[in-house]
Amino acid sequence: MKRVLLIDDNAADLELMGQALAEIRIPAKVQTTNGAAQAFALLRGCTHDALPALIVLDLRMPVVDGMQTLRMLKQDAELSAIPVVMFSSSIRPAERAQCLQLGAIAYRVKPSVWPEYIEHARAMARYLEGGCHFAPAGVTG
Repeated sequence: MKRVLLIDDNAADLELMGQALAEIRIPAKVQTTNGAAQAFALLRGCTHDALPALIVLDLRMPVVDGMQTLRMLKQDAELSAIPVVMFSSSIRPAERAQCLQLGAIAYRVKPSVWPEYIEHARAMARYLEGGCHFAPAGVTG
């Protein structure tokens, strides 16, 4: 079974995205971590077959932010091929552009209403099932 790793320092955001993924019955095991340190500890403990098929990464986190985490992922030979979707409350075009330049496959703005969480979850499921690819800018919301 494929895996999705959610990395966010906000427990409420992790819970909402986890609930949305569960509601649509995403064909993957969803794992959550509350920051970069916990995420890298989990990833380092994985065999190659157990690595996530997709990482959903918050931009604004304390200690090691999402952009720095993305850089670290893309510079690591074992982890660099894992697709990363940035999931942030920031709507700043410069941050979006920098994340995409660093190797994120999409940048999605965290929604403010439940139906948008469901749509984000469906986009992730379609990606995992190979039915579509994220547009570079993702869905804004």
